[in-house]
Amino acid sequence: VFTANPIEKLVELLRRRGATLWHACQFQDFVSYLEIGGIPSRELLEQRGQEFTPFDTDSRDKENGVWDKVFINLADFGDGFAKDSKCTPNAFGPIALEVAPGALLDGVTDVAICLRSAGALGFCRDKAALGSLKEVELLFYDELSPDLRFAKDLKEIFPSAAMQPEVSCTIPAGFIPMRYVDEVHVDPYKFGKKSLLFHVEEQIDEHGYGDHGDQDHLRATERWAKGGRRRLYKELLDVLLTDVPSLSELMTDSSRSPLFLEWCRDIGESGLGWQFRRYAKYLRAGTILPLKD
Repeated sequence: VFTANPIEKLVELLRRRGATLWHACQFQDFVSYLEIGGIPSRELLEQRGQEFTPFDTDSRDKENGVWDKVFINLADFGDGFAKDSKCTPNAFGPIALEVAPGALLDGVTDVAICLRSAGALGFCRDKAALGSLKEVELLFYDELSPDLRFAKDLKEIFPSAAMQPEVSCTIPAGFIPMRYVDEVHVDPYKFGKKSLLFHVEEQIDEHGYGDHGDQDHLRATERWAKGGRRRLYKELLDVLLTDVPSLSELMTDSSRSPLFLEWCRDIGESGLGWQFRRYAKYLRAGTILPLKD
């Protein structure tokens, strides 16, 4: 776990590579973030009585002592789906906040970079955290690249790695201030005639983060996606408006497009049925239902 001077060195490392930090969330959580003024721990959301999307790992996070941590990532995990990879959109949400590394220098008392989920059974943050900046360097493909190694490549270097790096921070204030958010990237979902981006920008303006607000300006843009993937975003939303079906149910749904069915098969063959369930459940609870009407 990095503290004090090592955090400064970590920030230097990220800046040298041109790397940024990322945090994804659902729409209702984003509104709560605007109310609080930053990216909070789930403990702070709970204490403030703010709306947030329930996660399957919530009880385990409390057991593992990470409920009070602020979580970020070293990569944009919504990018893969948009660019045609065999994966789901980011399960944690269609709104990706791009955060400047300097955020780690503002009131953060420690940073843990782990290759195991904090929601895993028996997780110990101190034991799971990378122990040196040299190990952090190995997460990336080359000396100056901001690109993280793929999971299979990480496994060769870190045999016990169970996932892509997960970053957790201890922040006495409970949140990363919104002024460190460089940009808000929004998946291209559309609710009737209004895009999700429209609703995000509306909330940004209402909370004073727009062009004429009294807060630090927040810039939101719609995520670029390949043509076929834009159609998949639309079809996924159509499916999840009414229910959260299983992947196996969707794979045999003759009313779905060939493109959609092919994607479902790819996800199933990749063993990502669990990821689809989580993505669908969270998106419906945290974004679709709050905007459905």
